[in-house]
Amino acid sequence: MDFLIHADYILFHFINQTLSSSWQDSFFPAITDLHKNIWFNLVIYPVLFGFYIYKFKRMGFFYFLFCIISVAMTDFSGNRILKKEIQRPRPFQTEGLEVNKRSNAHGGSFISNHTANMFAFAAYSTAFFPAGRFAFYGIASLIGYSRIYNGVHFPLDVICGALWGISISFIFIFAAQWIAKKFRLEKESRII
Repeated sequence: MDFLIHADYILFHFINQTLSSSWQDSFFPAITDLHKNIWFNLVIYPVLFGFYIYKFKRMGFFYFLFCIISVAMTDFSGNRILKKEIQRPRPFQTEGLEVNKRSNAHGGSFISNHTANMFAFAAYSTAFFPAGRFAFYGIASLIGYSRIYNGVHFPLDVICGALWGISISFIFIFAAQWIAKKFRLEKESRII
């Protein structure tokens, strides 16, 4: 375990300190909390909803709702269960670690909820819009990287956050597809 923590610190230092540049110092703090920007939310959610309705018609609302619930459950479980139980200090709270803190953060470090939420969204959306997988996972990866670069999470927090988000989303993908299949079968049996 000590080896893993030591490797985590080394990789954190490399990303947070060694790879530092002025353009990244502006870019990553700006995108890390993009979801908190009111204009971003006023555009993204209606557009996503529109894609679901366009592709899946009446079932689009249902699939979109499960996407939102998937991200909400990922956020809740990360914040209320994992962070509270593990209580790992953030990099800027870790004694003896040199950190360039570029954005605000509070609470425990493990897991990165930003990363978990974005990967939950990416995995869920990829299941229904496979052509967008590179964009979905690319954006999620950028957000995860930003959390390390900004000095608020360790790489292990981000990796585990990604895995957590993907795992939670698979539950909701399976549930949404199972319910939709059951709904279709019941509808077909009523027609016959």
